[in-house]
Amino acid sequence: MRQAAPQVGSRTLFLSPQPFRQDRAGGTLRTGVAFAPGPLLVPPTSILAGKWAARTGPAVLAATGGAVFAAGTLWWALALDTDGSYAAGMLPGMLLTGLGVGLMLPTLVAAATTAVPPAHVATGSGVITMLRQLGAVLGVSLVVVLLGTSAGPDASEAFDPVWYLLTVASFAAAATSLFLTSGARTRNTPTVSGDASDAPAAP
Repeated sequence: MRQAAPQVGSRTLFLSPQPFRQDRAGGTLRTGVAFAPGPLLVPPTSILAGKWAARTGPAVLAATGGAVFAAGTLWWALALDTDGSYAAGMLPGMLLTGLGVGLMLPTLVAAATTAVPPAHVATGSGVITMLRQLGAVLGVSLVVVLLGTSAGPDASEAFDPVWYLLTVASFAAAATSLFLTSGARTRNTPTVSGDASDAPAAP
């Protein structure tokens, strides 16, 4: 679930401009520029996330990113109106989803690859890549099912279930990310106890 949600969310780069393009004039170039703020937030947020993870741990950071992303898609579901302004309707969701991806996705990938022994890093990286691709396939399939064959001026209403799907998946990923910390502590506890028991008794 933690890998499926970010991959479903990455499809917002394609999905979110579609209702905007269908109901507004301006062309593809203008639409692309209008949706640049969200993706542009991802690189600097990812850099900062690497520093914050050392202080807060991956669980809190990934869960925060998932919740922020979910807030962005929920904003689209509730507030997006093709007759309203871009700044009040679409832009807030773009900024929130960009921040969410920057906080969550690199944190999860780093946590997954550092959790395995150094000799198995290549295997761990391959597994996490496979899970991400599986999540992408699952996400695209669900989006196609929800959108169906909608077309024309009324097609934007068909996107509402997609935004709710992204919201639910992101909140679920945020919740499961909280188990990252407890899992790390569980692995470390036997090592600490073993070292303490092997220590010689004081005379």
